[in-house]
Amino acid sequence: WGQDLQVAHRDLMQERLAVSQAPLLRETTSHLTRLRQILSSIDPEALAPPGGIGTHAFRRLSRLIDTPDELARARGEIDALLRLLTPAQTGLMTLRDQLQRHATALQTMEAQVEAQALAAGWLTQNAAPEHCRSFADRRNSLAATLLQIRSATLQLTNDIVMPSRLILAVQTIALVALPAWLDRLSHLQNRLSQGRTPTPTEARELAFRLNDLLPLFPRTE
Repeated sequence: WGQDLQVAHRDLMQERLAVSQAPLLRETTSHLTRLRQILSSIDPEALAPPGGIGTHAFRRLSRLIDTPDELARARGEIDALLRLLTPAQTGLMTLRDQLQRHATALQTMEAQVEAQALAAGWLTQNAAPEHCRSFADRRNSLAATLLQIRSATLQLTNDIVMPSRLILAVQTIALVALPAWLDRLSHLQNRLSQGRTPTPTEARELAFRLNDLLPLFPRTE
């Protein structure tokens, strides 16, 4: 009595756990975190004014990315991270869609289990005496499953948030905002490679746009 629904619930929860713990979620989060770390360390304005010996000595001790060589290395890692993030969008959408299907299936299952539990409760009072205990056991078991389903529904809502946030981050940052910023950075790097110092205005504008870019990253705590 309702055991098939309990088996289906168990199988669905195993599938949900596998999807919610998919390596792609951790990998994408890690790539975005590293990308933000690099971008947060770049100081475009430090590249604009001509630096003396003391300034360069100070920069070598700094953790900021504020020399042409450091900028070139950072740019290489940024490009590598973008190559990993861009195709991740498709996989993230698949994970999100799977979790949404699980949520829909749980809603249907909740109604079915509740109906079976109510029916078992009615039979507890109305079935032949020799069967009442069995129906009471099934009612209690189904009631416990119903509580698990409702708890899982709340958890699934939270699970769906993760891939949705990552999809938005990849679309907003990796596909739009960051490429536009990198295009401006390329102009600055070209000037540096030609031995020309970028103007303070160019560097300041790049810094302003970087400050606008960083808040787009999802919070990881």
